[in-house]
Amino acid sequence: MPATPQFRMVTAAEIPAVVELSGRARFGSGAASFPEGDEGALARHLSAYLSAGGRMYIAEMDGEIGGYVICRIVNPLFFAAEMSVVIDAIFVAPEMRRRGLGHGLMSAVAAMAAVAGAPYIYAAPPLADRGMQRFLAQLSFAPAGGHRIAQTAVLLRKLGRDDPITQGIQIRARSSRQPNRVSIDEVIAKRKRARNGITGVTGEQTSIIQKVS
Repeated sequence: MPATPQFRMVTAAEIPAVVELSGRARFGSGAASFPEGDEGALARHLSAYLSAGGRMYIAEMDGEIGGYVICRIVNPLFFAAEMSVVIDAIFVAPEMRRRGLGHGLMSAVAAMAAVAGAPYIYAAPPLADRGMQRFLAQLSFAPAGGHRIAQTAVLLRKLGRDDPITQGIQIRARSSRQPNRVSIDEVIAKRKRARNGITGVTGEQTSIIQKVS
């Protein structure tokens, strides 16, 4: 009977195993990994990342760590009015693939995003890593501004998440629009008017001006 993979947050004792696995990612197909350096430096980098609020989920099968994903929750800023989740790295050892580890790790991230009220999840896999690009595309991650982005609700449905962790959670973040907040459409319209030199002039007035001139 095939073993069932387990997914959980990483512990301090498991950091060395993750560092070793990240080295395989670095010398592989260009998959997202930690910076190059000695194992001690990699462990320090990862510890600092987690200390700053980052999270790591690991996939374990038969007592061996076969994959990981590191991600973080980012706060609203400018026109992003809700929390978001960013995936900084995801890797599954080649011999552990096609066993559900990648989907399980993404499921953990999606559940985290749902609990945080983050309606979107971002990822930025290397362009050369076609396997990861295909993997994310299959999970409804679409290209957007140098990243791939997926709606948390859509990703949860794709992954078949229907459990107490995500049931009843309002994934669509509460509106944080303020009375004086300028919408993106309004900013774009103002920029267009400024470029055309007709700021504050309506289309009808512009036509009259052109006729007079």
